[in-house]
Amino acid sequence: MRINKILNNNVVIAIIDGEEIVVMGKGVGFKKQIGDIILPKDIEKVFKIQGERENKSFNQLMGKTPAEYLTITKDIVSIAESELKITLNEVIFIILTDHLFFAVTRQKEGIRVDNPILWEIKSLYKKEFDIGLKGVEIVEKYTGVKLSEDEAGFIALHIINAALNEDMSNTMNITIMTNKILNIVKREFNIKFNENSLDYMRFITHLKFFAQRIFKRTQVKDEDKEFYDMVVTKYPEEKKCVDKIEIYITNQFNYKLSKQEVIYLIMHIRKFRI
Repeated sequence: MRINKILNNNVVIAIIDGEEIVVMGKGVGFKKQIGDIILPKDIEKVFKIQGERENKSFNQLMGKTPAEYLTITKDIVSIAESELKITLNEVIFIILTDHLFFAVTRQKEGIRVDNPILWEIKSLYKKEFDIGLKGVEIVEKYTGVKLSEDEAGFIALHIINAALNEDMSNTMNITIMTNKILNIVKREFNIKFNENSLDYMRFITHLKFFAQRIFKRTQVKDEDKEFYDMVVTKYPEEKKCVDKIEIYITNQFNYKLSKQEVIYLIMHIRKFRI
């Protein structure tokens, strides 16, 4: 693997099998020249921007954005993938890098952008928000600019986007919908969730993917009708709560719940009443 372009001391473009890849690592480009071999010990992260449009966007980004912002993104992504034990969609290297550059630029110009769903992010995505706070610290380390909690929330949203393979608008809608459903359950049974419990975390995870299916207009297949009848008969109060959730979903998103989705919601809600 040989260097084709040097972006900064820590980021280079290399050619492998005739294709460009981004290689990141501390000092990977330090005192190097085009054509030099990249040693495995110097490599921390390698990725290829998939797709012609994405590759064009990346090249445009690198033409206008200091490469240190790509390094900042790399550090944030490394923390996220390690702490969440996931692999993020590599498009985050375009979107988050671009966001951070303009966030710092706005901050220097005294322009503040509020995060309209900061409370929901802090409540529903605690781990991602904590990583967002660490991201703010990383930005300050590289640029000397201290971003706000609102920006920590935006960093968290970009991480969630890359984990779910969604765009920002869908992720925000998923967050709003998840919070709305939780509030319906809270009001129906007058309960307060233990946000550190395994049942709560499982419910949140289910709601994220449930909301994602709604926005993608897909459904899980219906379960055996006898099993559905047994569940709704056995848990009538939970079913009443799910009916209210379905009214909200139908009115807002014109989406009809399948019997299987009703069963899943009933069983999750039931755990909070045992």
